[in-house]
Amino acid sequence: MNNGQAAVSEHISLERLWSKLNEVCQLFGVEVTENKSFIDLWTECVEYIDPEVLLGVKERIVGSDILSSQMAKTVEERLQQLNKC
Repeated sequence: MNNGQAAVSEHISLERLWSKLNEVCQLFGVEVTENKSFIDLWTECVEYIDPEVLLGVKERIVGSDILSSQMAKTVEERLQQLNKC
């Protein structure tokens, strides 16, 4: 795969990821605005997800890139908050 193909594949993956996040935002009534980053929206959505589902989500987040790391960290922090309650 050349660099152009890699960039296109990465772009499509990010586009699909944004699309799925938008669906989750609609489901939970999280307002999507231009001034919110992906992680801001993700963090708001995580607040509504059932703890058992969050455990499954955490296991499915793979990758060592910054976005994956931030997503996993957000889920872990939410699970820790729920365990304190």
